[in-house]
Amino acid sequence: NIMLQEKSAVRNEITNYINNNYYQFYIEINKFLYKKNYKIFDWNEDIKVLKKINIKKIYKFINEKILYNNMIISVTFNKKKLNKTKKLIKKYFDFNVKQKKINIKYPILYNKFNKLNIKFIKNSNKNIKNNVSINYFAFSDIKFNSIKHLKLIYLKFLLFDFNGPIMKILRTKLGFIYNINLNLNIDLYNSKYSSYSISTSCLEKDFIKLINALIEIINNLSIKDLNNHKSGYYKYLIRYYKINKRDMTNFSEYYENYLLFNKPIKERSELLKYFKNFTKKDLLEELNLFKNNLINRGVIFYYSKKNYNKLLKKSNLFFFKSKFRN
Repeated sequence: NIMLQEKSAVRNEITNYINNNYYQFYIEINKFLYKKNYKIFDWNEDIKVLKKINIKKIYKFINEKILYNNMIISVTFNKKKLNKTKKLIKKYFDFNVKQKKINIKYPILYNKFNKLNIKFIKNSNKNIKNNVSINYFAFSDIKFNSIKHLKLIYLKFLLFDFNGPIMKILRTKLGFIYNINLNLNIDLYNSKYSSYSISTSCLEKDFIKLINALIEIINNLSIKDLNNHKSGYYKYLIRYYKINKRDMTNFSEYYENYLLFNKPIKERSELLKYFKNFTKKDLLEELNLFKNNLINRGVIFYYSKKNYNKLLKKSNLFFFKSKFRN
């Protein structure tokens, strides 16, 4: 039975995701941030749905949920065969199916915080020992490819690069971490639900010192940390945004988000002009907003065998106004 075979294959794939050592950490993060809507991100919920799937439900889903007017078909072809390609597209993808207008309700993926929150998440995974994972999160209204978004990309490369100020202190000087990343999560449906997060990990013995050092570094970031903004970082950004025209998949994927979410198309060459013209003053303005958001409205999630909330609160006067959660 092809249906049973496919369901089994999909279940195996989902189970692999669930068996990831850090899966429970991110599920608990989503529960805290999104309340009941966390189930959108929970693979266990997908397994429940998978068990009930049959061919009738698949056809029903296609007829009721797949909106042809929102569909994008990307075709790679030899430009010498343009007319032949057009005929084939019309033959196989010229949909004349009338559909009822469906109002899509997008879930609220947002939670308002008015002070720094610190959330302990118990690590019950026997495969992870003497290690603490950290995710420092904050919501921020970021529109896709807006000036704000581009500034944050620039700051990501400038501050979180191996030779940036954060790595120089936390790894080179103090030896607390191996790496640290700034993740930009842009919600293309509703920019208010966008966010960024700093992720890293350390040994249990260094956790209190690392959190204190990280808070101090973020709080003290200033214009002096932007001194190299016109050096090798710009070259890195050029390489990052350059289109490899020989790779047609890369070329077409670049435009998908613009078309699918009805965003004005911005060519990479246009984005590079913004990067080239950013001044230290421009970047400092966004850096101050970034700092203020993390310090006053962020959430520090940590995944650990031990609850360090009491020790953290005693370790720094800064944390007295913070909200600790178990």
